[in-house]
Amino acid sequence: MKQEIVLRPHERQVLSVPRVTFALAENGDFPGFFGSVHQRFRTPWISIILFATLVWAFATFRSFRWNAFPSSAGRLVVYGSVAVALIVLRRREHEPASFTLPGGMGIAQLALAICAFLLSQMGRGELLVMLITLTVAVLNWVWARSKA
Repeated sequence: MKQEIVLRPHERQVLSVPRVTFALAENGDFPGFFGSVHQRFRTPWISIILFATLVWAFATFRSFRWNAFPSSAGRLVVYGSVAVALIVLRRREHEPASFTLPGGMGIAQLALAICAFLLSQMGRGELLVMLITLTVAVLNWVWARSKA
């Protein structure tokens, strides 16, 4: 009888996040060394080591609360980006949408206001981490665009 392996969320991330950076490298959207595959195990070993080291450093040198806040703030940035995209795309649309949520623009604006308010509650340390992350992401985007 086979025993089923059940992974907790943090264990799944150790397996999935390095594969995302591997896929980005494979498509030229991330530096190529993230796409290095181990000869014997056929895994993205550099991506795994870098992710595990980063997670270890955050877990070792900061509290749970400190780590949870930037994680939440990152999600708020994504949610806010979706709200902005809805507003921009609805204004650009030339044909009527096949489905529109009544009050959808107002909901998107409210969501954006809530995200902005919650992000304004960040302390200096969390803001610094977010700005460093944003800077690295923008530099990576510029680098990837220059290759295309």
